Amino acid sequence: MQEPWLDPEIFSWLPGTILGVVGAVYGAAMGALVSVKSMRAVMYLVDGILVVASFCMLLFGVTGFFMGQPYTLWGGFVLPGIIGVVAFSLLWVGLKALYKQVDEQEARERAHLERIKGKLR
Repeated sequence: MQEPWLDPEIFSWLPGTILGVVGAVYGAAMGALVSVKSMRAVMYLVDGILVVASFCMLLFGVTGFFMGQPYTLWGGFVLPGIIGVVAFSLLWVGLKALYKQVDEQEARERAHLERIKGKLR
């Protein structure tokens, strides 16, 4: 076994904790900002960044496994990497569905307002 790249006592829990907190904040922001049209690109960008960061964590952990790093080091990157890639990829799909619902609701509201304006004339 090689000398550990990083401190296994810290990096056995730190990557998953950071990813979990960032994911929770992102989920809350997604729910709060889904109806704001100007934030759509930002939400997709943040989700893409989180998918890439999770994939990099997974890649780092797998590399550590094959390079003979201790389990407490590479395991702390592999598990959150897998969970992050799957979860944030699924959130991308969910985000698209939410935006579709918001667009349909706005179209219904516009149509309803047009009907009301037509009745008032």
